[in-house]
Amino acid sequence: MPFKKGNAGRPKGVKDSRSRYYDVMAALQKEKHDPVQALIKLAKDETAEPELRFKADKELVARIAPILKAVEMNNSEENEALKAETEALKKELKETEDRLNKKFKKEY
Repeated sequence: MPFKKGNAGRPKGVKDSRSRYYDVMAALQKEKHDPVQALIKLAKDETAEPELRFKADKELVARIAPILKAVEMNNSEENEALKAETEALKKELKETEDRLNKKFKKEY
C-alpha cells in the first residue's frame, strides 16, 4: 500500500511486535512447550547426531553470550574509552566462555 498523507503509522488491526510476542508465548504455554528446554534436551541427547547437538549448543550459547561485532578504531583520544571498554568486554567474554566450557565438560 503506497504512502498517502494522513495515513502514517501502523494500520488498524495489525499487531505490534510485543503483541505477537505475547501471542507466541501464550501458544507455547498452552501447548506446555518450552523451546529452550527442548534445545537443552537435544544438546544432552547422546543418541542425536553430533552436528545437531553442536547446533543446539550454539543456539543456547548465543542466548547467553551475544556475538560481538568488529568496531573500527583510530588513535584519537575519544576512542581510548572505547578501547578500554572493548578490552573489558573481551575479558568478560573469555571468562564466560571458560565457565561454559567447564560446565559443559562436566555434563558430557
